[in-house]
Amino acid sequence: MKNINGIKNQLWLDLKDNKISDLSDIGNIIGLVIGEYIDDNKMGFGKDDFLHGLNHGFSLINETH
Repeated sequence: MKNINGIKNQLWLDLKDNKISDLSDIGNIIGLVIGEYIDDNKMGFGKDDFLHGLNHGFSLINETH
């Protein structure tokens, strides 16, 4: 849980402190922050797990799920 709280806090700080002009800026910040906390040896903290969850969320919103 320590990593999740670290990601959450760092994302908040980085998103608050940066000028965001489009969604790619948000995606870049999210990728940078999560990349610092990923540990591929722990289940649930891998890049593939994150991307799968992100794609799943989008598919639920745009009704392609």
